Amino acid sequence: PVTAADFAAQAIVSVVLAATCPSIALVAEETADALRADADGARLLARVTHLVNETLRGETGASCACGGGALTANAVADAIDRGAAAPSRRGDVWILGEFSSRRSPCDSVGAVNAVP
Repeated sequence: PVTAADFAAQAIVSVVLAATCPSIALVAEETADALRADADGARLLARVTHLVNETLRGETGASCACGGGALTANAVADAIDRGAAAPSRRGDVWILGEFSSRRSPCDSVGAVNAVP
């Protein structure tokens, strides 16, 4: 099962990447569909949102490192969904997650330069 930490990690990468390098596409494993589906999903989204905001705020207690105050639950869900977009064959792409051989993002992207 997908954990709150899985969703939060993807949202954090997405938010920071969008704020610092908006032209770089993100291909990631999760979508926010389950978080938007029902009351259980809403509770999990609230937990994910809390984790994301706590992490982005960091130890200094400052506002979100990516341009302002705390993110809303909708903004966190949207950040998670940013990874579901089909990348272009042009430009840089970050790939986040564990992918099986049945679902390789490299098939849709083409050649990929991996960073260890």
